[in-house]
Amino acid sequence: MSDRISRVFTCLFLLPPLVFAQESSYRFGVRPGPLAEAIRAFEATTALRVDIRDGLDLQNFTSPGLTGVLDPRAALEALVAGTGLSVERTAGGFVLRIAAAPVRVDVVGEAESYRVHDASTAMKTLTPLRDIPQTVNVVPAVLLRDQAAQSVADAMRNVPGVTVAQGEGNRDQLVMRGTSTSSDFFVNGIRDDQERFRDLYNVDAIEVVQGPAAVLFGRGGAGGIVNLITSRPVRGARPEAGVELGTDAHKRGTLQLGMPVGAAGAFRVAMMGQDSGGFRDGFFLHRYGVSPTLGLPLGPRTWLTLGGEYLADSRLADRGIPSSGGAPADVPASQLFGSRTQNRAQSGVASARATLEHRVSSTVLVRNSFLAGRYDKSYTNVYPGTAVSASGTLSLSAYDHQVDRINVFNQTEVVYDVSLFGLGHTILAGIEAGRQSQDELRHTAAAVPGVTLASSERDADLAGAPLTVDRDAFASVLGGYAQDQIVLTRHVKAVAGARVDRFLVRVGDHLTGAPSLARTDVAISPRAGVILQPSHAVSLYGSYSYSFLPSGQTLGLARNTAQLGPENAKNYEAGAKLDLLGGRFGAAAAVFRLDRNNVKSTDPLDPSRLVLTGQQRTAGIQVSLSGSLTDRWKLTGGYANLRARITRDTASAPAGRLVGLVPRHQGTLWTTYDFTDRFGAGAGLVRQSRAFTSSTNQVALPGYTRADALAYYRLGRHRVALNIENLFDARYYPTANGDNNISPGRPRAMQVSFRTSF
Repeated sequence: MSDRISRVFTCLFLLPPLVFAQESSYRFGVRPGPLAEAIRAFEATTALRVDIRDGLDLQNFTSPGLTGVLDPRAALEALVAGTGLSVERTAGGFVLRIAAAPVRVDVVGEAESYRVHDASTAMKTLTPLRDIPQTVNVVPAVLLRDQAAQSVADAMRNVPGVTVAQGEGNRDQLVMRGTSTSSDFFVNGIRDDQERFRDLYNVDAIEVVQGPAAVLFGRGGAGGIVNLITSRPVRGARPEAGVELGTDAHKRGTLQLGMPVGAAGAFRVAMMGQDSGGFRDGFFLHRYGVSPTLGLPLGPRTWLTLGGEYLADSRLADRGIPSSGGAPADVPASQLFGSRTQNRAQSGVASARATLEHRVSSTVLVRNSFLAGRYDKSYTNVYPGTAVSASGTLSLSAYDHQVDRINVFNQTEVVYDVSLFGLGHTILAGIEAGRQSQDELRHTAAAVPGVTLASSERDADLAGAPLTVDRDAFASVLGGYAQDQIVLTRHVKAVAGARVDRFLVRVGDHLTGAPSLARTDVAISPRAGVILQPSHAVSLYGSYSYSFLPSGQTLGLARNTAQLGPENAKNYEAGAKLDLLGGRFGAAAAVFRLDRNNVKSTDPLDPSRLVLTGQQRTAGIQVSLSGSLTDRWKLTGGYANLRARITRDTASAPAGRLVGLVPRHQGTLWTTYDFTDRFGAGAGLVRQSRAFTSSTNQVALPGYTRADALAYYRLGRHRVALNIENLFDARYYPTANGDNNISPGRPRAMQVSFRTSF
């Protein structure tokens, strides 16, 4: 079996370069003159689209013209010679940009926009969003700054169809199209699945792909994935510093420094430190991080990027409040149920990464990406274990958990642009290999009964708690994938791809009488889509995508799961993407159905066994929009109407129940306006309808609307801003972890920030 799989991977990786030996050439006869006319002639000859970026007006440029037989890239580079513009290849076309755009522009007013035209995650190639037949949301750094976002949870308020789960107070966890996940996170396209909190101090953008994504990223990703794009070093970038002070003793500082290296290289280091309290009793947050990055040319066609991160995070582990009568208990939002002295969550990251890119020719790019990281995590949770009884009491549960993880991943990819038989192709072929190891210990304490609402802080007997988990785990990942982005005509494009994965997991259980378990799964994950573009402003698409979810995907196996094959998720989607106002503003809408099949269910003949007969279905509509309505007015927002339901009995719920933490209606809106060249303001709304805390459908979170506000003042390279969260001090409950760990929303809070470049 292993030999056959290896041969499949080799074929997937080597076939495209062998089949398409060279890119077709075209005969050009373009006279010198306006560049806009030259580009139109190029598009007519090659049937390849040329997108314009950086607000360029081609009427201001002149082309030297072109006569002869050349391949498309060489021809376009000749047409823009001497203009100061650069040519970048994308799926089915090219992008023109300013070759050396300034990193920071000291002009009155800001040219920044919330609109992002291209994304690199969904296709693993730089691709215009209009050419991606799937829902993709990009949260850029300028939006994160304006909203004072510092966490993944903060950023997700901008992504309709995604809700934030509590994560037991110790990790990022999201519900994407009805699927809860704490492991479908990536950094620069490489898996980053250790359960922890992530900070955004070194992030340029967050790209969210909704719907199954195993075709390029492997196991998991049933509802989608989140990819953090970290900042790269840029020559000439000015140093930046920021300071924040706010409600609940919030204190945070950031610093970004850079310097040129050699004739063309650059070095950058981002640093962050934070010491804050919170509105919850006893809450604290201490974290700091440093992320250096070095970019070096190794010749005219080769670029090496080296980077790493050290991040430490320590905070109160907070599982919120219990339920009472099917709703959140009527207690102050600040009230802690647990122990100020024992509740604690700590995590640490030490990672190194390297990316080597070599352009073999104008049409062939070879890229190798490597990531190795050590992730240490420990947390102690004392939390509500039951609902509030009729007598007004509840029980607290408690445990202490330690998880140490090491991840090593390597990806080797070839991107090949070619025209064959009159069709344009962007072919991606890659191999990914990875090893993950984990050690895990857990002590579970006896419940603390008879806790009253008036005295909800108690210590648990953790010193005498028995050992309930003592195991190590190992996983081996080997995947090969291929994808073709095809330009069928000027108005019709297609995407097709597949990935083959071999996922092995072994779990060694050291408790007396517990068995050691192992399982190997082999799966194929396809994707296909068609895009119709009747004009430059309209893109219509339909797609199908698939993901598999093996029993041991989070490096855990049990007696009743080790013999079970993978679950799978199938997504059917149709949508439209529009470029409005000359490309300054964009809108997208999608309708989809996501079926999660082979979900674990209790065997009716033997309650101790599980069988793969369950099913969950999420169907919905999503709308998003972003960009600049005028030179001074920026806006972003979205709406999702989702219905996630158990359609066949699962181990967690019978058919007919709704999936937890999936509101039927979810909306977000954020806008800013520059009233003068120096002063501006912004406001935002977050709206969420009623949602159940879990698939028991016994406890519900009330619907809510939260308003936020922003005011800012710029003077040269300096910026002062005031952010107000929950402007009208609404009382709300945004998320939960099960029926009795409900998180109250933050009351009104203010934050002042000062940022400068020098």
